[in-house]
Amino acid sequence: MEPSITLVRPPAEDAAPRVTALVVAVAPPTVALWLRALQNGGLTLAPEHVTSLAPLRQALLAQAWQVVLVAYGHYELSAESILDDVQRLAPGVPVIIVVTPGALCDPASARLLLRRGARDVVQAGHLDRLPVALERALLDTRSAARPTEVAREREAEQAALATFAAALRSTTTRAAMLPIILEQVQTLLQVDGVALLHQESSNGQLTVEATLNWLNPASARPTPAPDEPVEAASTRPIGMSAANAPLVALGQTIGLLSVNARRTISPPQARLLNALTDMAASALHRAALHEQTERRLLRLAALHAVDVAITTSFDLRVTLSIMLDHLVSQLQVDAAAVVLLSPPVPALEYAAVRGLNLGLLRQARTTTLPAAQVVAQRAPLHLPNLEAARSNWPTALAGFSSYYGLPLIAKGRLHGVLEVLTRRPLAPNQEWLEFLESLATQSAIAIDSATLFADLQRTNLELSLAYDATIEGWARVLEARGIESPGHSRRVADLTMQLARQAGLNDSELVQVRRGALLHDIGMLAVAESVVLRPGPLNEADQADVRRHPTLGFEMLAPINHLRPALDIPHAHHERWDGSGYPRGLRGEHIPLPARLFAVVDVWDALCSDRPYRRAWTEARARNYLHDNAGTQFDPRVVNLFLQSNPTHAVI
Repeated sequence: MEPSITLVRPPAEDAAPRVTALVVAVAPPTVALWLRALQNGGLTLAPEHVTSLAPLRQALLAQAWQVVLVAYGHYELSAESILDDVQRLAPGVPVIIVVTPGALCDPASARLLLRRGARDVVQAGHLDRLPVALERALLDTRSAARPTEVAREREAEQAALATFAAALRSTTTRAAMLPIILEQVQTLLQVDGVALLHQESSNGQLTVEATLNWLNPASARPTPAPDEPVEAASTRPIGMSAANAPLVALGQTIGLLSVNARRTISPPQARLLNALTDMAASALHRAALHEQTERRLLRLAALHAVDVAITTSFDLRVTLSIMLDHLVSQLQVDAAAVVLLSPPVPALEYAAVRGLNLGLLRQARTTTLPAAQVVAQRAPLHLPNLEAARSNWPTALAGFSSYYGLPLIAKGRLHGVLEVLTRRPLAPNQEWLEFLESLATQSAIAIDSATLFADLQRTNLELSLAYDATIEGWARVLEARGIESPGHSRRVADLTMQLARQAGLNDSELVQVRRGALLHDIGMLAVAESVVLRPGPLNEADQADVRRHPTLGFEMLAPINHLRPALDIPHAHHERWDGSGYPRGLRGEHIPLPARLFAVVDVWDALCSDRPYRRAWTEARARNYLHDNAGTQFDPRVVNLFLQSNPTHAVI
């Protein structure tokens, strides 16, 4: 069924021709209602009224009528019998059945009347359709008499529709489509002005969206409904004609197309307007679906980008910054912020902002922030009128009209608030809210992950410090038992770290070098004190016990997973470059590099320190010793690197 259309004709100076009509079987008051409805539709009727069969037949034979209006519901004359008489006595004259108040004409009866020859059936209470029904009946009658002219009109309409369709196919966006629709409608209908009004799906309110030379702009206040005549707007100039047609897509009214002209809008123009409106509604609906699809794809891409930032970045502020960039871009808001709830004493701290003065926000009292309400309620907060909501908002929020805040909750824990502000009224739809909630969920996950990572780092650091403290404690035990000279373990650890850094070892390797240097003689704890502390020379059996300490140290430390990477020095620091060392007799580069580095430092510190059985050597004598034993006891490249570094040894 074609959408309803309201025609408004110019008054007086451009009056329409009188239509000769035979009105059958209806009371005079009802005839008056029909005449008024036709006059409102711009038609002037010259009726003759008959109420019985004989006058009806005489009238049909006496005059050539343009139309016959028959009242449905008359008890003496049935509409069916009247149709039969008209077709027999005045073939070709259109008959319109009008249901009178109180009568009932169900859809089945109406279809039967149409099959018997009626041109239209106008139900009671819908007399506003009577002018359109009459126009169509007259047009069809003229069309039957003028087939060539009608064919030309139909061809022109088809060409106009083809032109309109081609113009609409040139774009896929609503913004670009609106001016095309207005220009094409104005050109194809040859009217003076065109306006397109959008109908809100939430409340049905019509608002002017686009106009082209429209001569009735004030009709948007108030805007007429699609089934109301626009002549109610007093701003329409005298002598103007107007027509409104609803934009209907998939059975839902999405707007209104309104045209006006300085001459009468003819029925062919009205019919073409209906067709153009249908095509425009379909095109606009298609553009809306296309834009919705593109918008959702962009938002999915934004969510993916935030996911990537969460999984690849350990810096929470970088992740939140990326999230806010996508939020502002996709939701078209003026400002946004993430407020964190900082432990241990709950306090609100702005971690990332867009479009806000961070300095002013940090100066504001926490209790004056809208985010404080979100935290207190653990629920979303929408303030459509920010100024009226509270008078003591921070200065940083001045000038903003609407506020929306979402709590950032992950695993039941409240981490903060995601805030959105606009300088215009904010009426979010479901799609808008769903995207914002998705970003809030991602933000909460990012904050929770960052918090867990920070806690893990802190725990690992504390554990690492505890390991190092334990290792240094073991080294002090060696010194306390007299196995090592005071400060020896710390000195050789520091000096070996310097030499290893010059040799190109990385930070993680340096950590293990330090631990190994501190624990290099840990195996001596398993050697009898009588042997370790004997002031004189050791016999062969005692020397064999002492030479077991690298193996004993390895066996003591190997079960400790955390210390396995540090075992090279305790296990191999007595190996010699020429293979004559112990416990495994390793040769050359088969000796681990940390052990080769430590061997030089250990001997250097031993030579330059006082021992119970001798005084410390001079630095020059110690350097000569290292030089003379390079290639036999020591790795020559390590000795050369050590001597080039020219270390300064302080005896403690």
